[in-house]
Amino acid sequence: MVGPTDLRELTQKLSLDLVEIEEPAGNSRLSLTTLRDLDATIDQIFEELTRLQKPELLDQLCPYFGVIWPSARALAEVVDHALIPGLQQTVGTQIIELGCGLAMPSLVAARKGAQVYATDFHPQVERFLKINREKNRADSLKYVEWDWRTLPELPSTLQSAWGKADWVIASDVLYDRDLPVPLARAMAQAVTTKGRITLTDPGRPYLQLFCDELTKNEGFRMTTKVMRVKHPRKDHPEHTQDIFVLDFRR
Repeated sequence: MVGPTDLRELTQKLSLDLVEIEEPAGNSRLSLTTLRDLDATIDQIFEELTRLQKPELLDQLCPYFGVIWPSARALAEVVDHALIPGLQQTVGTQIIELGCGLAMPSLVAARKGAQVYATDFHPQVERFLKINREKNRADSLKYVEWDWRTLPELPSTLQSAWGKADWVIASDVLYDRDLPVPLARAMAQAVTTKGRITLTDPGRPYLQLFCDELTKNEGFRMTTKVMRVKHPRKDHPEHTQDIFVLDFRR
């Protein structure tokens, strides 16, 4: 069995083609290092895994985290509008992001003075986060590896740091049928009694299962709105996409 350490060492050997971009987020603007071409990077990783006779690891190492997705843009804008720079006592001061990828919403929050933990389980995420945290002077942003698919309880690092957060966020993480229930349970575990959960999603087939788990089994109330944001693919109709913004409170 290949463990997290083995995966991290394997990915560190890859020479990835990166690019720096400027990305708006509401009234904020971020400088981000991202993958230049997602499809080309997937091909590169598959070729390397095939050479190592480990092609079955592609699902674990697929670098979908390495580009900005429309749902992340929407969530970053929500965070930007919700936080007042330098205000330390507002709701949202302590934030946890699940499945953060490039952590665009977390970077926005940290630059506005929030204390933020970005979490993910891909072995390359921390590498990118360190680069982008430094580029954007997001000093209060920290990273914790958390695979909530199998461990919905808060990692010990988060438990000892804060306990629970007053705002728990995620974007476009419901890409598999097995994810809605563990994601809902993890987010419910991570938020305070009076806190807020926000998920942005492009309308994936498993979204309703997530909503049902939080509202029917975890006791949350839900509000929904739709945001239109830029889509990264030039062949996408109108270069924009409608994103659901779901807020949950007890």
